[in-house]
Amino acid sequence: MADFFVGSSIIMMWFVLIAWPLTLISLRVVAVIVRRFSWKKALAIILCPFSICFYLEFSESSKLKNAYLIAVAVLTFLTLYAGAFVIYTHFA
Repeated sequence: MADFFVGSSIIMMWFVLIAWPLTLISLRVVAVIVRRFSWKKALAIILCPFSICFYLEFSESSKLKNAYLIAVAVLTFLTLYAGAFVIYTHFA
């Protein structure tokens, strides 16, 4: 049972390291293309850390913002699951 937990935590860690940035940046690019922002705002939305500019520009509720929030929630859960591996190996 512990082997399964450790193995799945390691897989989640790699998945999160690869999927988190790709998913959120691709959703930001889609948002910029759909809304047709100026180049300055578009680069700020795509490259600003922690999605600060995304949340400032998309203050109203929309399908794209809801999809972004769901992606953030799912990836945060997977990150916490992957972080459990670190805690497990520390106390094991």
